[in-house]
Order: sequence, then structure tokens, then C-alpha cells
Amino acid sequence: MEIDELCEKLTSLEEEKLSLTQNVSELASSKESLSKEVEELLAKNQSLEKKLTTSKGQLAHCEEELNESKDLNVFLQDQIDEIKMQASMDQLSRTSLFSELSDLSVTGVDDGDQFKNLEANTPKMMGAGLRPVPSLHGNPKPLQASSSLGLGQSSNKRHRPYSSVSDDESDDSDLEYDEDEIVVGTVSRNRGFYAQLEEEEKANAQLKKEICEAHEELRALYEELRSSHESLDSVEVEDLEPSSDFKPGCLTTFVKSFRDVLEEMISDNSTRTTNLRQQLCKAHESMDSLEEELRAANSESKTRLEEVASLQEKLNEKDVETERIKEQRNKLAKGECESQLGFDMYNEAVQERQNAMEREKSIAKELKQSKEDREELDHQLKEAIQQKIRLSKQLEDWQFDMASLIDDQVQKQMKSAAKEQDDNTRRRRMSAFTRPTRWHWSSGNSRRQNML
Repeated sequence: MEIDELCEKLTSLEEEKLSLTQNVSELASSKESLSKEVEELLAKNQSLEKKLTTSKGQLAHCEEELNESKDLNVFLQDQIDEIKMQASMDQLSRTSLFSELSDLSVTGVDDGDQFKNLEANTPKMMGAGLRPVPSLHGNPKPLQASSSLGLGQSSNKRHRPYSSVSDDESDDSDLEYDEDEIVVGTVSRNRGFYAQLEEEEKANAQLKKEICEAHEELRALYEELRSSHESLDSVEVEDLEPSSDFKPGCLTTFVKSFRDVLEEMISDNSTRTTNLRQQLCKAHESMDSLEEELRAANSESKTRLEEVASLQEKLNEKDVETERIKEQRNKLAKGECESQLGFDMYNEAVQERQNAMEREKSIAKELKQSKEDREELDHQLKEAIQQKIRLSKQLEDWQFDMASLIDDQVQKQMKSAAKEQDDNTRRRRMSAFTRPTRWHWSSGNSRRQNML
């Protein structure tokens, strides 16, 4: 019976050994899979950091384009002011043109009555627009180009100077002007100026509207980031209206605050990442220590199994010896040996049996202790694996949230950048057609430029 119990214990120990080896192999495979997952998570984190750097570059590019649009807006505003000033100068120059015509028409005339007639007719012509100037030599057409130094220097047609008041020199060819050309040219140029002014005002209004839309989108994203992170301070951002003038530096301050929010989020996320990495490293270290303890327990179980095998051999030897002793006892019972020898052999066999039972008890205690140690190590290893799984899940959730947030930011910024790029191309095309007109004032044709 004792031999059967020992055999059953040996078989149970072998089964436990097989289960332990299977657990060790499973733990090794789970460790490899977890290490692969950690590597994948690190790769994802690096890719997210790269995306974040690209989004920062795109934001800087958007800021540059916004500064370019500001410069273009200032340039267009200066051009509009210049056109308005030129239009006001054109309106003021009309009275001086007619006074010059009246002065030139009476040059060389000595008759006081005719001079009075010209002075009386001058206000009428100033109020009526471009009309023929009355003269002693007939009714010439209006001047095509006037000048303070001479009439029609930019024209091929010139008039003869007045030498005396005579009917022979009163021909209409003395002053050849084209009233229709002056009127049509003035109207067309004024229309061109006002059309250009209206186009630039429309472009400026459209630019303000687009800047307000981009500002509104960035503001919504800014508020979303603020609301998603409770640790960030709430800062109010003023609205931009296309109907009102923009304050200088409003977009710069907003972009700076937006950049501060992104940097604060990045620093917060980096600290969380470092904490998770530290916890993961600690979990790896605890797992390594548990694996070392498991190896030590396996080696100890191997030594115990070797001891059990040696004891099994000794037990077999003792079985053989007991069989021999039984045979001797039978012989003694039959009277073939002396009684004293049989008694001694019986006592020796009983003593050896007791020693074997004591050794069996000690081995059973050691096996029980090793089993308890193994169970404790298994429990610690399971706790370490569960902690590692929880940490990996937290890291994966955080990286997924960061990836979704950065993807949303990048998509919104790409949309705004595409809009800004389209607006810039449209503004560049428009600015190519609306180059500022350079006015060269000279003493010869100053009156003509003022009139046009």
C-alpha cells in the first residue's frame, strides 16, 4: 500500500511538472506578444509625434500666409486711399483748367470789352462742364491737353500764337480740339478708377470675411481643446466681424494662445507617456524577477524529483530486502534457523521500515512546501501579467485618443490651409490685374493728368 501511494505521488508530481512547464511556455509566449505590442505602441507613439510636428509646421505655414494676407490688405488699403486722393484731385482740377483756358484765349487781345465777355462766360463754362471757350477768333473746340507752359504739347496739332485781332486769323484751325475725345476719355478713366476701387473694396470685404471664417474655425478648435482638458485655463477670445475694422495683433495673440495650448497639451501627454513607460518598465522588471523565481522553483523541483527517484530506488531495494526477510521469517517459522537470528533480523527490518516511513513523511512535507511556493509564485506572476495588461490598455486608449485628436486637428488645419491657399491664389491673380498706377507729374502735362 505504501508503495502504491508513493507511485501515485510520483505520477502527480510528474503531472505538476508538466503543467508547470506548460505554464512557463505560455508565460514566455505571452511575454513575447506583450513585448511586440509594446514595440507597436512605441512605433505608434513615434508616428503620432511625427504627425504632431507636421501639424505644427502646417500651423506655422498658415501663420505665414495670414501675415502675407495682412500685408496684402494693407497694400490694397493704401492703393484705395491713393485712388481716392487722385479722384478728389481730379474733381478739384476742373475749375483751374477752365481758368487756364480763359487766360490763354485772351492772350494778345487789347480790347477791354472782349476781355470782360470772356470773364463773364468763364463761370458758365465751369458750371456746364467741357464746353467750347468763346474767343475772338471764333468758337474753337475744347482743348485736348492743357498745360501752364503751352497748349497741346503732347499732341501733334499746335495752334498759332495770337499776334493781333483780325478776321483773317479767326479760322477754326488755329485751335483744333476734340471735345468728344476729352469727354469719353475722362468718363472712361473715371469709370475705370471707380470700377477698380469697387473691385478692391469687394476683394477687401471678401478677404475680411474669409479671415473671420478661419478665425471662427480656429476658435472652435481652441474651445474644444480647452473643454477636453480640464487642467487648461479658460481664456476668452474676441469675435471678428467683417463689418468692423480689425485690431492690430488680434490674430497674432490668438495664434500665440493657441500654440501655448498645444504645447501645454504636448507636455502633459509627454509626462503621461513617460509615467506609463516607467510603469511598464517596472512591470517588466517584476515579471523578470518572477520568472527568475519560477526558474529557481523549477530547479528546486527538479532536485526534489531526483531525490524522490533516488528514494524510489532505495524503496525498491528495501522491498527486495523485505521480501528476503519475509523468506527468512518463513524459514524461521519452519525452524530452519535459530530463533535469535530471526528475532534480530525482524528488529532490523522493523527499524528500517520506521526509518523509511520517517523519510517518506519528510519528503511529503518538502513536496507540500514546494507546491505552496509554486502556487504563490503563480499567483504573483498572474498579478504581474494583469497589471501589465491594464497598463498596455491604458497606453493604447491614450494613444488612440491622441491619434483621433491630432487627426481632427490636421484635417481642420488642412482645410483651412487649402482655403487660405485658394484665397492667396485668387488674391495674387487679382493683385496682378490691380497694380498701382504710377503718376509722373511734370510741368508740361500736369493739367492733363489732373483732368484725367
